[in-house]
Amino acid sequence: MGFSAKRIAMCGVLLAVSITVLYFASFVPNVESTAMAVAGALVYIVSARFSLGVGAVFYVASVLLALLVVPMKLAILPYIFSFAPYGLLKSPIERLTDGGRGAGSRGGRGDATDAGGTVPGVPRPKGIALNIAGYLLKALAFAATTGAGLLIFGAGFFSGMRMPEFAVPLLVIGALALFLLYDRILSLADAVIGRRIG
Repeated sequence: MGFSAKRIAMCGVLLAVSITVLYFASFVPNVESTAMAVAGALVYIVSARFSLGVGAVFYVASVLLALLVVPMKLAILPYIFSFAPYGLLKSPIERLTDGGRGAGSRGGRGDATDAGGTVPGVPRPKGIALNIAGYLLKALAFAATTGAGLLIFGAGFFSGMRMPEFAVPLLVIGALALFLLYDRILSLADAVIGRRIG
């Protein structure tokens, strides 16, 4: 698949949007998480629609430009260590685990079953297993990228805080819910925006 001038221009436009979003997120109250999610979704779209290599270049370029232009550097740390890296890793994990979906998993029309005897819209058992494996791998990727940021910068942010024991499982549940929500947001963003540029 050739990388045309149109696609290069589109990556430039998405990069400009990403930096603009990160810039405003650094000083507009109460929009930080939403802005990080939007900017991370752009990394996923580029990675999914072009390639992992192009997505990696886009991620590095967005981080370097954000560090240059965003006045409050600490505000973009969640983007650097969590939202954007997961957006980059989500696409290759899905490519790895997507091959086991049944022929009818996209909701074919007409016959009640496909050639393999499965009902359209219902994944085969192997496809279900691969879907579960995909979610587990994506959850591990999200935990690894987020955990790396917490290990590097968490001591400075939380050194004076003491959490009760019951807070730990609540944080785990909250993080899992955040992961599932963010994963869905990325897929919807690609469905709405990615197909227009792919």
